[in-house]
Amino acid sequence: MEMITKKRPAIWLLFLPAALFLVKDIIATLVVLSYEPGVTAAAVLRYAYALLPGTLFVVTGYAPVVNLVFGAIMGVMLYLFFTLRKRAS
Repeated sequence: MEMITKKRPAIWLLFLPAALFLVKDIIATLVVLSYEPGVTAAAVLRYAYALLPGTLFVVTGYAPVVNLVFGAIMGVMLYLFFTLRKRAS
């Protein structure tokens, strides 16, 4: 008689989206800082676009924090989705 074991989703699903948002925001910051000292309006606009979805809710300075929270929420949702999906089957 074979015993069927249900695997739990990997714990990295909790942290991966937040880590990816953090890396994306760090790269965007490094790119906009490479324009110093002559930061143009176009560079600032591209920086605001790069920090989406955070810039939809707050000013550009706080957008990485919002993105980190957004990534954490996405990670929890992914983890719960795969946990509940495996239980249902």
